[in-house]
Amino acid sequence: MKALTYIALTLATGVALADTAPVTTSADIAINSKYVWRGINITDDVVVQPSFTFGWQKWSLNLWGNYETTNVNGFKNRFTEVDTTLTYSDTAANGTWSAGVINYAFPNTGGSDTTEFFGTYTFGQAFNPTVGLYWDVDEANGIYLNFSASDTKDVPGTPGASWGWNASVGYGTEDHNQFYYGSNKASLADWKLGGVFNLPAGNGTAYFNTSFTGLLDGSLRNGAPNRSNWVIGAGYKISF
Repeated sequence: MKALTYIALTLATGVALADTAPVTTSADIAINSKYVWRGINITDDVVVQPSFTFGWQKWSLNLWGNYETTNVNGFKNRFTEVDTTLTYSDTAANGTWSAGVINYAFPNTGGSDTTEFFGTYTFGQAFNPTVGLYWDVDEANGIYLNFSASDTKDVPGTPGASWGWNASVGYGTEDHNQFYYGSNKASLADWKLGGVFNLPAGNGTAYFNTSFTGLLDGSLRNGAPNRSNWVIGAGYKISF
């Protein structure tokens, strides 16, 4: 599946270069106290997570990485994950939708790459209710469903500043849960509550975020030292 991802990226780049429409570019660098994914504490210490996004019309290509700053996992000063995401987004009668493919690579760890196809739909109403489906077609060969909501408000008296909240809950099929959580049954997987504060800074935006996340089913990752996690972080994002 990795070859399929690279082919898709090459085709998207070629189409963009052949068209006169401008290519947009943005960058984001975040420093977080932990790296938690779908309720799993992957790195229990400070990480740096840079991200670059290239957009063209309704397409976007995102490159995201996880850089370990300590030796908690034995990979100090190394990237342990690089994700490549190709997305197509559009509007619908009552909301917006997107679909695409994600390739997860794990350099320096010996872990095997895996690939997910995904689709999301956000309803155009209060709190932006969103449903997402992620189908791993390589290592896990399972499906993960995510249901989320969010909202953002401007800060009175501070132009460009805003604060927001988000909440989500996930559900995994048997194969997904067996691969990621060590449980051979389909069940609710994880939950997350988060908040963010955005503030204009230079030509970009500085932000401060926090989240609290945990596992919902008692059979998931039995014996894991951290079944719930609190994460704090800060970052800076800019568009070119």
